[in-house]
Amino acid sequence: KDINSSLLNNYVLGAQLSHGHVSNLSEAVNISFWHNQSLEGYTVTCVFWKESAKESYWGAWSPEGCHTQRPSPSQVLCRCNHLTYFAVLMQLSQAPIPAELLPPLTYISLVGCSISIVASLLTVLLHLQARKQGDSVTRIHMNLHASVLLLNIAFLLSPVLATPPVPGAACVMLAATLHFALLSCLTWMAIEGFNLYLLLGRVYNIYIRRYVLKLCAVGWGFPAFLVLLLLAVKSSVYGPFKIQLSDSRGNSTVFKTTSM
Repeated sequence: KDINSSLLNNYVLGAQLSHGHVSNLSEAVNISFWHNQSLEGYTVTCVFWKESAKESYWGAWSPEGCHTQRPSPSQVLCRCNHLTYFAVLMQLSQAPIPAELLPPLTYISLVGCSISIVASLLTVLLHLQARKQGDSVTRIHMNLHASVLLLNIAFLLSPVLATPPVPGAACVMLAATLHFALLSCLTWMAIEGFNLYLLLGRVYNIYIRRYVLKLCAVGWGFPAFLVLLLLAVKSSVYGPFKIQLSDSRGNSTVFKTTSM
């Protein structure tokens, strides 16, 4: 029935009566399929073999008259109003995103990113007002919060700049900025760990000339180099990308970025 589905464990259960075909039962027949491993994260469907199906000369699997239930992670209960050959099909590919989940997920992302932006701004302002503005630890913290701030702003702008009729160049620029900000966050977190090692792991104080400037060259320069390299080699890694919704006839367009 579906190219992304396959017969689970190759088990087929047949049920019939000697006096003839049984269908349209007032009370559904319960058929349980037990499996050795959990089926969480997979989409399973109770089906039967329909010989008169138009999809194939020999027939095809059909879910007509059957209702699928999941009493436990390793059990599939099929409730059918007829008797024939039954099986369970498991969708191997990732299930599409339900459309009803998009609005709450969007609101959660909006609120969470907004809180993170406010917290990052307050942290940077507090560091600017601190007495030890020239301290390397304080400057590293400020750069880390700046990268987090840039990441959240780019993420919040994605619904606006990734929706038509916005030009594709804006979508590419946003995706590249988002990728750069994410790599910068990871790089500055690594720099935080490196600086903490120098503070705690070394007995004697180590002086490095223009230490913070060199860290900034790594924290901001290395992510920028990777993004520019991708743009130069294959710019198509950034740009519009369509995802299919499970109960929608259309597609949803988002921006695409490449993770390293």
